[in-house]
Amino acid sequence: MAVLFILIPIVVIVAAVVASFVLGMGSGGSDVAMAPQASFSFEYEQTPEVVVAVVTHDGGDTISAEQLTIEVADGQTVGWNSDDGEVTVGDQSSVSVEGGAEVSLVWHGDDQTTVLARSTAPAGES
Repeated sequence: MAVLFILIPIVVIVAAVVASFVLGMGSGGSDVAMAPQASFSFEYEQTPEVVVAVVTHDGGDTISAEQLTIEVADGQTVGWNSDDGEVTVGDQSSVSVEGGAEVSLVWHGDDQTTVLARSTAPAGES
C-alpha cells in the first residue's frame, strides 16, 4: 500500500510535465519571434502627379530595416529605406501611392508577419 502512495504522485507529476510540453506550454513560446512593440505614423504629401506616403517611427523598439516593408493595396511593396540597417525613433521611409490607397507597414519575423501600422491615403483632388 505504501508503494501506491509513492507511485501515484510520481505518475501524476510525470503526466503533467509531458502534457505541458505536448500542449506547447513547456517551451515558454521562446521559439516564436515576437513582433516588435513600436508606434508609427503616416503623413501624406500630395503633388499634382502623385501622393507620397511618409511613414515615421514615433517610438518603441528598434527594428531591423530588412524586416520592414511598406505595402500598398495595389500590390506594390517597398523595403524600408535605411542608411544603417536599423529603424529607430524619428526614422522615415516613403512610397508613392494613388489617392485612396490603403498603406500598411509590415514586420516580417522568421515564422510570421505582423501589420504594425495601417493608414489610407487621402483621395486625390479632382
